[in-house]
Amino acid sequence: MNQTAVSIRDSVSNINKNNAIRMDKELLSNLLYKQIDEVKCKYFITLHFTEWDNNHLRFDIETIRSYWDINAVRKTNQHIKNLIYEAFDKKRRDLNFFFFIERHEHDDPNKKGKFHIHFLMTDIPDNAVEEPNRKCRFLMEQNNNRGLPIQNSVYMDLEEMKTDLLEVCIRQAETIGKWRPSVDIQVLETDLDRRNVLDYCLKQVYNNSKNLLEIIDFQNSNFYKPE
Repeated sequence: MNQTAVSIRDSVSNINKNNAIRMDKELLSNLLYKQIDEVKCKYFITLHFTEWDNNHLRFDIETIRSYWDINAVRKTNQHIKNLIYEAFDKKRRDLNFFFFIERHEHDDPNKKGKFHIHFLMTDIPDNAVEEPNRKCRFLMEQNNNRGLPIQNSVYMDLEEMKTDLLEVCIRQAETIGKWRPSVDIQVLETDLDRRNVLDYCLKQVYNNSKNLLEIIDFQNSNFYKPE
């Protein structure tokens, strides 16, 4: 294991023991950023849960309550990651994911808001789209956000098509669905872009002293795992 892996493992382990964040902001950002930068994450995705299904019927109260349950949110992360793997990287060799969980601020300071999800992801391999498997071909038959089947749409380049396929893939998760604001995908072009979105994801640590282990979903991420 390299020195960076040991450093982040030890730092996060200490956080776990103390149940508080006592790590210098710059050190924390650098440790995590080094891992994200090594694989050159391409996408920054934000997901919001919807209370309505694709038939415009309201979900049952148990489903809606799960949006306040961090363990249920982690299961959603796993489900979304599996959907993406199945369509674009079935052997799980090429894609990397880094999941973060954020709680909405509630108007009432005595109440907690529901969660939403951020994650960074590496680029979809070209051959996953140029030689699509069955799951990817199914996505190509679906409409993009312009209401046209992806396979019949004209794209400036393969990267633009990948973004539409990724969005349609994610929207298969029932609690994300077709509600337009539930999925936002940004393409990261530079190292500075990656640094900025990581700092955004860590703002709860910096500003509110939240526990890092509640914000990063290590189980579904490719960060070096804390022991």
